[in-house]
Amino acid sequence: MKKVLITGASGKVGRVLSRTWNGTYDLTLFDVVQSPPTSRGRVLRGDVNDINSVRDSLQGVSVVVHLAIGGNIEDSWEQVAPTAFTGTWAVFQAACEARCERVIFASSVMIDVAPNRPYSASKLWAENLASRYAELAGLSIICLRLGACADYSDPVLSIGSRQLSHVLTYTDMARLFTCAVEAPASLRYGVYYGISNMKHPRMPMMPTRDALGFQPGDDVHALAWKSLLRPAGLAGKARRGLRKTWRRLHGEDDWVD
Repeated sequence: MKKVLITGASGKVGRVLSRTWNGTYDLTLFDVVQSPPTSRGRVLRGDVNDINSVRDSLQGVSVVVHLAIGGNIEDSWEQVAPTAFTGTWAVFQAACEARCERVIFASSVMIDVAPNRPYSASKLWAENLASRYAELAGLSIICLRLGACADYSDPVLSIGSRQLSHVLTYTDMARLFTCAVEAPASLRYGVYYGISNMKHPRMPMMPTRDALGFQPGDDVHALAWKSLLRPAGLAGKARRGLRKTWRRLHGEDDWVD
């Protein structure tokens, strides 16, 4: 069974992967905060900014999935810098020293959507650092430019959402990371987009399909239209509005939905 270490394992993406990979890989979950009780795998508490802590965690590990890069698109340089720069370098360097087979780096489509933000710039810097490690040290590094990761109930999966054009459902996200773990050893470096299926994708998905064999299974537009039928959707709001009108007309203020 392949040994896989996930940094930032307590985050949303890390929790999805640990659940999906339970029983498939020998998991080590690495995070600066305590992992939730439902975590599946060996739990290690450590900081990616401390290279010695990272080194100690990589004994016998084949693949590192680097998610502990935190932050969001609104963060300043001071907020982004520690894990984005120091932490990412430490993971690449320690993985190289430990002779890991591969590192999978969680990049972001924000490089394309909002390239002028510190968060986006830090991702681009990390992709370039990854290319140098792949070229000079022989470490296989796959960079995944992830879309807006969301479960099926997330508001981003709704008609009119500004993020709908680059949504990656949790199901497709787990499938994408699995493809990256299982990609041929001959794949030394690459940057690949990760979004779910749509009629006119905003990001180039053909290289991801060709190199990693990733085929998204979720159609975001179908899911967005389906969301209208949920109680929180437009159809649900319309039904509640009609019920309130009916109650007012018939004087039944305590009528129950």
